[in-house]
Amino acid sequence: MTGSDYEGKFTQGALYMLDMKDARIVSGGEAYLKEGQLKTSNDNLPERVFYGCNSLRQIVLPSGMKTIADGAFAFCRALAAIDNIPAAGGDNFVYDGGVFYTKDRKEIISVIPSMQNELVVADGITSLHNYALAGCIAIKRLVLPTSVTYLGDESLAGCSTLSEIKIFSTKPPKLGKNPLLSSRVNGILLRVPIDTKKDYRGWGGIPVKNIKEFGSIVTVRNTIREYGDANPKFGYTIRGEYFEGRPEITCQADKTSPVGKYDIHIDYGTIKDKTIKLVGGILTIDKATLTVSTDDVTRQAGAANPEFVLHYRGFVNSENESVLTARPTATTTANEGSPVGEYDIIISGGEAQNYKFNYKKGKLTVAASTGIAHTDAADTTEPQPVYTVSGTKVGTTATLSKLPAGVYIVNKEGCSEINNRQYPSIGAAFQRNLLGTI
Repeated sequence: MTGSDYEGKFTQGALYMLDMKDARIVSGGEAYLKEGQLKTSNDNLPERVFYGCNSLRQIVLPSGMKTIADGAFAFCRALAAIDNIPAAGGDNFVYDGGVFYTKDRKEIISVIPSMQNELVVADGITSLHNYALAGCIAIKRLVLPTSVTYLGDESLAGCSTLSEIKIFSTKPPKLGKNPLLSSRVNGILLRVPIDTKKDYRGWGGIPVKNIKEFGSIVTVRNTIREYGDANPKFGYTIRGEYFEGRPEITCQADKTSPVGKYDIHIDYGTIKDKTIKLVGGILTIDKATLTVSTDDVTRQAGAANPEFVLHYRGFVNSENESVLTARPTATTTANEGSPVGEYDIIISGGEAQNYKFNYKKGKLTVAASTGIAHTDAADTTEPQPVYTVSGTKVGTTATLSKLPAGVYIVNKEGCSEINNRQYPSIGAAFQRNLLGTI
């Protein structure tokens, strides 16, 4: 009578209208379908009970119906009206806009076969039950949100005018057995998110040539800057379809953030199309360059090296030498015994978390002696007189640099025969250095 027998084979049954309003479905009796040995149960519209009933145009459901099983209206291609559906739903279903949902509205149990043109599955739906759209011959376009992860057995079977399936998930939903049975798979355009075509190859038996990508990807460019610099204006690239609006790009790093890698976050900003894929980037903060130098210095042969003073250029964020984990040092190969000449002053050894070092070497010049190296001038606050060997006063220790090279006497007080180079009484201030050579 319904068009399908116990074996599940087609019959000449031509049931047109069935009114079960005052009837009750009860459990018991023999299996009504061999496959699965399906039997009835109390107040449940059984699984595949009207499967393949092509002539059925109207059903009035029992008033006491509490549950509905998968595939109850599968392949009822002419079914235009299902009446007496409980307004509050049943124990396992709710009905809304031609669709039977599970009670939590997360799964689609069945779509009435008279659904036309387009079915846009709501976001949050996770699966389509077995036979959910089986026999929906007027649906031409199906849109599945990212939340759908499974399509059951024959869930899209017999959708003979279905010409487009658009799926927003980057991961292909899993499929049950024969999901597109008797549907024109060669004529179905499968639209999938950009960069996922390779993942959808073979999905549902749809030819690869029918798989087309849609959407856009906005990718933030990776960026590098030095420690202490302000963040640059972050750029991005767009691949795919045109869209309106601009993304919002932010990074938590600032001028004081230490060397390292930081996520560059991207949000939709003024972009209204939330299906666009957004890909963040990485900000790399490199060490700032700290230049360390020293002065060129000159000393006389035989003298000790002076202290080499270091100069820093490049500190940021009002920092100074205190942030260095190891301070650089300046050294030279010259010592007191080194001959006259020029020697490099080499700087090395600096360490810091946020700085790399650029060393500028200095020059030490060891010169021939050009004056009295030591006259005990520090022993007195008064400059000491300076004489030639012949006894002529030529200045004081305060003006030694102005004298020409030669041998001089400092403080010859008490010297009786200076011309004969007899020095019976030498001043106390110069007793250790009687003669000075300039």
